[in-house]
Amino acid sequence: SLHDALPIYAVDDNDMRRRIKTTADTNGRFVLSDLPPGTFSIHAYKESAGYPDTFFSFFAIDERAWRRVQVEAGCATGDVVLELGPKYAVLKLSIKDQRGTPLDAGLTFTRVDDPQRPYSVGSNSSMELLVPPVPFRLQIQAKGYELWRSGLISPSSGETFSIAARLKHARS
Repeated sequence: SLHDALPIYAVDDNDMRRRIKTTADTNGRFVLSDLPPGTFSIHAYKESAGYPDTFFSFFAIDERAWRRVQVEAGCATGDVVLELGPKYAVLKLSIKDQRGTPLDAGLTFTRVDDPQRPYSVGSNSSMELLVPPVPFRLQIQAKGYELWRSGLISPSSGETFSIAARLKHARS
């Protein structure tokens, strides 16, 4: 179920590397204790249920998945409601060269609605990853090969789709 060990994170707005974790119970209730005074952004995700970590802007489609909370010494902050929004799509990716040899590569995703903040990640020759149900483009690069570019990709919420990319050797 979605609430089965749903991870909840508080990210310190003054030090984004500082993430404090707890989990929600089966009713979706959670407690974050011993937070120092300051401002925290609280969010939840569960990749196995189709909800990725929205820490990177590429994955952020519903700002209700994050809540900013001011923590004061000796005071409890109550009723923080997080909404995960629509399920994400699953991209099954296969990357090979012209001869069918599997390739590891770098991926760059660029959302149509947020072109100034591309998201880059390394990929094995075959992998599955969650992608937001919004229009985006994908580029795949591997050393010694021409850049591979997708057309516009517009996945639906909860959809699983496949891309088989064939990279051509770069002319030297």
